[in-house]
Amino acid sequence: MTEILEAMHPAMGYRLMCSWELPEQYARVAQDHHSADLNEGDVLVVITRLLDIACQRLGIGQRADPDIVLAATPEARALGLKDIALAELEIMPEDTLAAAETLR
Repeated sequence: MTEILEAMHPAMGYRLMCSWELPEQYARVAQDHHSADLNEGDVLVVITRLLDIACQRLGIGQRADPDIVLAATPEARALGLKDIALAELEIMPEDTLAAAETLR
């Protein structure tokens, strides 16, 4: 089931966003955020990909890989992010999760 979700969610997200008549640039993010090819010119997709990788590193979501080095990703290099900015990026999802836990 997980494999099916992973394989289909970009295309389904794209179709859903188009049916909601959201701007094409956002629908494209849904479609391309797991693409094998990185289009460094599409900053929204690059940011989304980096956030997805950061979540994987933190164990948030379906896949966890604490060994990921964000600074070594093509996405971080494409955005020109240094270690301090990447460390701050990792704190944001952790803080958001902690805040969400208090709402339960």
